[in-house]
Amino acid sequence: MLDRLACHPPPKHARWLTMAAIDIGVLPQQCLERRLDHVAWLRREIAAWEARRNTHQVKIPWSCTMAVARQNLTKLYPVMDSPEPPS
Repeated sequence: MLDRLACHPPPKHARWLTMAAIDIGVLPQQCLERRLDHVAWLRREIAAWEARRNTHQVKIPWSCTMAVARQNLTKLYPVMDSPEPPS
């Protein structure tokens, strides 16, 4: 299975990628907490888990607002002085 794994750098604006990573993190807790002996069984379990999440339209609660992000990342994104308007 590891031979098929390929790592790619994430795109710049990849909120969808963050959402996918969160779902992948939730999957073991909600679906894979037990031993699954066969690949077919694993696929069925994941498909059922995915169908339940899609049916219930599970949302990801984003706790970080733009204001909080700007406050936490001030070192990375310094505030630039705005030029004085012409008189």
